Amino acid sequence: MLGHPLDELLHGLAASPASIILAVASAALFVFGVFRIVRARRAGLLPLAAIAGSVLLVAGALLNSAHDRGGVELASIQSGGAAQHRDSTGAIPAGTVYIQVPDMDARFAADGVSKALRAAGFKSPGIEVVASGSPSRPEVRYFNPADRPVAERVASIASSQGLSGAAVRAMATYKAPAGQVELWYPQ
Repeated sequence: MLGHPLDELLHGLAASPASIILAVASAALFVFGVFRIVRARRAGLLPLAAIAGSVLLVAGALLNSAHDRGGVELASIQSGGAAQHRDSTGAIPAGTVYIQVPDMDARFAADGVSKALRAAGFKSPGIEVVASGSPSRPEVRYFNPADRPVAERVASIASSQGLSGAAVRAMATYKAPAGQVELWYPQ
């Protein structure tokens, strides 16, 4: 799951064309620095080029990561955490859905649901095989009271893809960012 700073940085790096441009620019600066050292034997250029390239790369990733999270967090702040949790257009915003499955058969079955969630505007970073802890029937778990409408929307999309009967369940004892829910396949 995202949440660890390195995970967010890597997610930000892979998320936009701007990140690719920054990565190419930083690589060019690094190569330029190495080339200059080999040719001119100036030790000061490599650290300068490497630092400049790294700063560009990290800045682009952090800006992209902050931009990705901004929509859901802004909607949560504007609503004051109210149960409505709607964006500026009045629609229920799409969040991030982590899909948990008990085995590889369910993992392949979950591909269609993952694609449907992304088509509906959700982020679905991947499908995780979890050997234990799967419920006896499908569940959509949410962690913030304002995310219940998001969880219900995920259950509806899952049902339209053949995973019907998903229970929407509050997980108040766990902390997660606003808009983050989990879809659990049954054993």
